[in-house]
Amino acid sequence: LAVVIRTATASREYDGTPFVCTDGAEAVNLVSGHTLAVDEERAHEFASVTEVKDVAENVVYYIIKDGAGNPVTDNYTVTYSYGTLTITPREIAVTTATSSDEYDGEAYSDTSVADAQRLLKELGHYLVACDGYSTVTDVNEGEVENAVEYAIYAGEEDISYNYSVTYIYGKISVTPRAITVTTATSSDEYDGEAHFNTNYANVERLLEDLGHYLKARDGYATVTDVNEGEVENRVEYGIYAGE
Repeated sequence: LAVVIRTATASREYDGTPFVCTDGAEAVNLVSGHTLAVDEERAHEFASVTEVKDVAENVVYYIIKDGAGNPVTDNYTVTYSYGTLTITPREIAVTTATSSDEYDGEAYSDTSVADAQRLLKELGHYLVACDGYSTVTDVNEGEVENAVEYAIYAGEEDISYNYSVTYIYGKISVTPRAITVTTATSSDEYDGEAHFNTNYANVERLLEDLGHYLKARDGYATVTDVNEGEVENRVEYGIYAGE
């Protein structure tokens, strides 16, 4: 008796392991009460797919059994019609870092990963930041969305095609640079005029190598008469780069 066994067409999300599908086979023209059972002795011949780029005919072999579980395959002429096996990309969620850095005049970036849900780390898979990520340089830029995209590697191989990545972006920002300015201490002979000194004695951590400099603002301290004694030399400075 001629019978056609149709194997399943199936797919599974990528998990790094071979996918074999023996379920879902149908037989056309079987005698009533006869059933299909997987031929485990030929399991080494079964088709499998592992990566998204793999597509294969679903080659699986079956034994036909009667109602008592006895093999009766020899009573049939069997023809196979194979389905197709595929792998779909694994959906993962990557959260980029949220961080800040003190202003140093350089572009700040943070390509570290805060979280990577469902990445197959146990298989040695890891993320590598791609070029084109976000940067922030100045405090007045505020919080910038930390848009970083990653390639996914196993060893030296880029296997990004096996994943579908949803990104949750953190924030990066620059905080003001703490500097210390010591104003000048000085005196002048009485001449009836207001005396002031807007020079500074020392400045710590000003980025002078980037051409940054101090310029005194209006409203600084003055002293005119001897009887005023020593007056605290209060001077505030604006910080400039160029003009």
